[in-house]
Amino acid sequence: MLATATHSERVLADNKVGSIHLPDNMTAVVRQSITRTVESKSLPSGRYNIDHWIISRTDNKGTPWTCEGSVPEDKSSFEIVEGCETELSLGEPILSVLTATRRGSHVIFSHRLVGQLGEKVRIARDGKRSQAPMLRIKNVDGSYETVLSFKYG
Repeated sequence: MLATATHSERVLADNKVGSIHLPDNMTAVVRQSITRTVESKSLPSGRYNIDHWIISRTDNKGTPWTCEGSVPEDKSSFEIVEGCETELSLGEPILSVLTATRRGSHVIFSHRLVGQLGEKVRIARDGKRSQAPMLRIKNVDGSYETVLSFKYG
């Protein structure tokens, strides 16, 4: 009996290939999902665009957490070069960005999470959006202290 190659195996055999290396626990969605394993993944040479990435982890209590980043279009493109490994700088570290804007006598605070490429980042715990962050404001001598809660949306 003759064994036949799958479509993916034929594409890889017919084209020049390079490889891609992702950070631990990351899945990057190109036109197909590529999940980090011990080895790099082989892809046909060429230009690709990433839509988003997902990092999945479990905490010490067994609760699953996911972190998803939407890659800005102007930074979503990468190239696979024959015989070379492409390393993507995606995801962690995730930065917590707090912006304060003064409008007259009021100060407006906004908060966002961003990845290395400026990705908009969302975090979910056990499949649900994590609790909105809080901001504690305290003056130097401790005579003023307040806690503000952010809201999503």
